[in-house]
Amino acid sequence: MIDDFVLLKLNSTSAKDIDNHVTTFLDLSDQILLQICRYLSSAYILFSFYTPEHAEFRLHRLICNYYKKIKFDQINNNEYNYIRSLLCYSSTTFRPESLVLSNEHINCLIERFFSDIPFDILHSIFYYLKELKLIHCSQANLRFLRSYERILSQLESLHINIRQELINDDDDESLAFDTDVNEECYISLARFLFNSEMFSLHTISIEYHYGIILNKSLIPHQTLRNVNLFLQTIDDLFILLDGLIPNVQTMIIHLIQPRILACNFPIKTSTCLQLTKFSLFEHRIGLLFNDLKIIFSFMPNLIDLTLSIRDTPDPSFCHGSLLESILKEYFPRLHSFDYTMTHRIIREITSLINFTQWSMNSVNYINESDKWIHLYSYPWPSNKDDQRRLPLVQSGCYTTVKSDVKRAQYIDHLLITKANEFDDLYQYFIRTKTLTTGSMVHRKLPSRISKLILTKYFPILTSSQICIQPTVRHLIVERRLTDENELIDFAYQFPNVQYFEILFPSDHISYNTCLKRLFDRNEKISLLSKLFHFTTQISYVEFASKEKLFDWLIQNTYLKYHPYAFYVHLTLSKMFIWF
Repeated sequence: MIDDFVLLKLNSTSAKDIDNHVTTFLDLSDQILLQICRYLSSAYILFSFYTPEHAEFRLHRLICNYYKKIKFDQINNNEYNYIRSLLCYSSTTFRPESLVLSNEHINCLIERFFSDIPFDILHSIFYYLKELKLIHCSQANLRFLRSYERILSQLESLHINIRQELINDDDDESLAFDTDVNEECYISLARFLFNSEMFSLHTISIEYHYGIILNKSLIPHQTLRNVNLFLQTIDDLFILLDGLIPNVQTMIIHLIQPRILACNFPIKTSTCLQLTKFSLFEHRIGLLFNDLKIIFSFMPNLIDLTLSIRDTPDPSFCHGSLLESILKEYFPRLHSFDYTMTHRIIREITSLINFTQWSMNSVNYINESDKWIHLYSYPWPSNKDDQRRLPLVQSGCYTTVKSDVKRAQYIDHLLITKANEFDDLYQYFIRTKTLTTGSMVHRKLPSRISKLILTKYFPILTSSQICIQPTVRHLIVERRLTDENELIDFAYQFPNVQYFEILFPSDHISYNTCLKRLFDRNEKISLLSKLFHFTTQISYVEFASKEKLFDWLIQNTYLKYHPYAFYVHLTLSKMFIWF
């Protein structure tokens, strides 16, 4: 985009030497320059325009968000190394205010960042941070971060999304979730949040599929204003509300497991006097109406309430007059109420009274021979932040609840279990970007589908059944390959894949053959030319370190002839290769 003449002039001491009749890059408007940036990665924007040694202040002002807000995600190895060099070796201080580290596409990115950056540089980076996000991080990543908690003194916003660890189950040759609960992670999360010295922190979001465990001995956090937490049980919520965050203003809570303790938590005086917006999402924990009263007693000044209650055994949630009277009693200032609830009908509800203050729909249906009632307020969604979900999904993209909720328009990740469900992907699920299926894909997927997960039930295809999918960038195959030919078929069907995760054959000869074939750079037989991150299970060889894995790959595959530097990582029984 910039010819050599313009580059020469930009690097000169003065741009005034350029003839007035020559249009240069700097003559372009701010809008055009920003439009150009949209076609470049963050690393290339910094490489092209961030030149502190010979600063062009207008360009630096335009791209300030790109060096104040650094995001490590969906980048190749060279881009990672360039940004890392800016952080570590730049002659001028390069310290972002916002940092995003994500394992969503590059599985080992966070661990590499923490291990690559020298201690004194990390210390300096964390000291100046105001916003930090860890996406799909591991428990090991959290334990490392906790060692820096005293340095995060200026941090204002922290978002942690903890991935559900995957293990390989050799019996069914598929990937399965590890259900072992790591108690150390629970403790570190709670103590990291409430016993830390992050005195500037006002916004926290922690998404953890097991839920955080809290206890009364934790130190209250006085500065937290906005909270989004996944808690294990309702008792953890009671402890949270009972003085742990006295100045909270907005709160989103997900309750993961049914109650473990049998004792009743005593109703306390109001402790969250500044809380005006509260959302509760419970995942079939058996919430009771009296539990709701205890929760409500902590927040007398609430203005905005969202309740998403799934499969409650308490029929009191069905009674409009009873629920509305409780809302009036506890929340005299309530202006907004979003509600969804399902109840399995054991005996007929004869005294169901309609809601009068809040618009509500009622649906009765049968699922697996049980009768259910579903109540929900409308409109749904009421706004862009409405996270309520339809309560019961029978299979794939079809729900047992019939309502006027336009659910399909708000689903990002779709599960398809039957071939005829692909029609709805084209007609109704207009925002879906990630697709999981075990069915054969007979036709070209919509261009918005960039991530595809093929389950262990995905069939072996013949050449005549293959439909090329050029828009898929992230491919995960959860079943084991049979041979090299099937790998070639996948590469032909998904030619533009950048992130690839698959299980190679179990026998070491076929395993090695697939590895060699995948990384053969011969122009006539090259596979997946755009690939820059690959993950697979280590089948038959044990490696004591990633250095030994690197040498083994150089010795046994065509990575020996790869012209650019690449990074390898080893964890448990999986290898990661990052180009």
